[in-house]
Amino acid sequence: MRHPISLAQTGSFSKSALALFLTQPALSRSIRALENERGQPLFDRIGRHSEVTPFGRDVVERARQLMLAADDLRESGQQLARGMAGSLRIGLGSGPGAMLMTPLLMPMATPRSRLRPTCAPPKRTRCARGSFLCRRGHPLAPKRSGVSFEPLRAYLIASTPLSDEVARVLLELIRCTDSVLIAIRATRPDLVELDMTPALNATARFAIVTLAGRSEAPALPIVRRLMHDLLQDA
Repeated sequence: MRHPISLAQTGSFSKSALALFLTQPALSRSIRALENERGQPLFDRIGRHSEVTPFGRDVVERARQLMLAADDLRESGQQLARGMAGSLRIGLGSGPGAMLMTPLLMPMATPRSRLRPTCAPPKRTRCARGSFLCRRGHPLAPKRSGVSFEPLRAYLIASTPLSDEVARVLLELIRCTDSVLIAIRATRPDLVELDMTPALNATARFAIVTLAGRSEAPALPIVRRLMHDLLQDA
């Protein structure tokens, strides 16, 4: 397919043979074989110049489309091998979603990538510490050391639900009221952590769960790197 494309561009067997790293007789045999296969001439030989026939123009145009598709397929394969293309379905709860969605979208924001967030339960785990958090200036904030649970009962206690929109509203509420949030410490670095007595001693556990015996999505190593970097306390 590349042979008639080149010949249509140069109009010269010798120039196209040189560009294609072929001998001129080899290129002539290739063009002749295409013409014999299709039953019509692709080029009119006018002296030392070759001009595309009406039928040849249609063949060359289709050949260009095929070569573009082949080149695109090759590039897609290379991007897939680097994890920069393909489809990835991943389960993200409210905590991991808050920490991973933006970092995950950045490397996945390519025309050949597709990300579908869904839900999935954890098995193999990584840990991140849970905390009671409040806004700066909260009445409990000066008592960051040794806060018992009893004073917390005077305040609304909120935790992120599965709905992203409701989570956004609640987190905005935490920043401007005396409500207290239970969440992963790293999800809200702008809030003040309360030092509880006794200690909360609660951790969130995260995992990647895949189907056994199935080939992994090429982009999954990106998720693993982000989990390693973000879903654990410093």
